[in-house]
Amino acid sequence: MSGCVSHDHDCGDVGCAGSSLYKVINHPGVTCLNAVAADAAQAVFRPWERRHEREPVLESNEDDAELLVRVPFTSDVKVSALPCGCHTVAAVR
Repeated sequence: MSGCVSHDHDCGDVGCAGSSLYKVINHPGVTCLNAVAADAAQAVFRPWERRHEREPVLESNEDDAELLVRVPFTSDVKVSALPCGCHTVAAVR
């Protein structure tokens, strides 16, 4: 796996950081409906080097557990994966 962590492909000599879309996210434009904190969605998108950090988190309102995240990009992109980490899974209704 050539230095890659938690996925099932070989990143080769370049490493997986080269495929990160972090640089082309329009961070001020990231929004989330039903989040507890209005600007929380912007903070959860981190550079590759910080991908294993567990803070900050994106939490939903108690009234509606569904999070709707809008991520605008500064150029055309192809999203092939969206890694997500969960601290605790609350009761699902």
